[in-house]
Amino acid sequence: MFKLALIRDDMQNNNSIDILDFMRLFLNKKKAVLIIIGFMMMIGIIYVLFIPRGWTTTTVVTQYQESKTKQIEEEKVVNVFGSENTINSFFSQKDKFALFFNEFNLIENKDVFASKYIIKENINNFISGIDAIRLGNNRIELKLQCSNKECSEKLLKDYVSYIKSLVTDNRREKMTTMIDNKLVLLNINYYKLKEEAIDKLNVEKIKTQYSLRIAKAANVIYPLTQMNKDEFFNIELGEKGLEEKLKILDSLTDLSLISPEINNVASNINSLDNININNLINSNYISNNNKYVSKVNNSKAVYILLLSFIFGLLFSSLFVLSGFFKKEGK
Repeated sequence: MFKLALIRDDMQNNNSIDILDFMRLFLNKKKAVLIIIGFMMMIGIIYVLFIPRGWTTTTVVTQYQESKTKQIEEEKVVNVFGSENTINSFFSQKDKFALFFNEFNLIENKDVFASKYIIKENINNFISGIDAIRLGNNRIELKLQCSNKECSEKLLKDYVSYIKSLVTDNRREKMTTMIDNKLVLLNINYYKLKEEAIDKLNVEKIKTQYSLRIAKAANVIYPLTQMNKDEFFNIELGEKGLEEKLKILDSLTDLSLISPEINNVASNINSLDNININNLINSNYISNNNKYVSKVNNSKAVYILLLSFIFGLLFSSLFVLSGFFKKEGK
């Protein structure tokens, strides 16, 4: 046991001596170490100076507050649809803003846009430089990277316009579908109400004809002052009154007198038929006051210089280690 303890202590002392010797050698060779690190850093600096530096353009957009006039127009459409959640969501500024954010970050949209401006080999790099970041519930930072200032600023503006057009097309298609579906339901209801009104009118005519026959049989020529109004074939109007009522029923063309709901449904159908969809969907939902900020993208340069320093440290350590092992060999 005593021998094992001595051996262990001896190994620990040797390790301590080896590390100390290495550190002394490292300090003795500090001039060579600094030269190697400086050389690698110089290579990195030269590389950074000659590589093309990208530019990043950013802008912050905020959720636009709809004008009162526009809100009134939208409320008219909402009233036709009733309490349906889909139409309320469609006109929600929050949902419009969220749709713009999602479309901006969609890879497919970036790919289609990028393919119009740059060669295929650079699309992946270009796409990774387009991004939208939420800064809160109603603020989004948009950014785009390109090879120069003019390019990045122009392409960001173009991409924002491109996404807005996609959002508009998306909303136009959705609005058209909602209106078409609502018109189908309204027309079904309209013709159903008309048929029900015609049936009620025909029933009323038949009841009036029977009442007239009973009034003639009872010799009730003029209206009665006291009569049970709940009587199925009511002759309270008398023969003269029932004859006039029958003439009116025969000439009646306005079915809304029988079913007032017909007018409401017809009015809703007319409103939807005359809707200008473009006016509804072309509402503003983002605002950025055209403030675009462009700056040089130095992130790659920082990484390259950091790697140059690490490689310099690594190579200098290898140089010191080689001298250390030669010394140990002796």
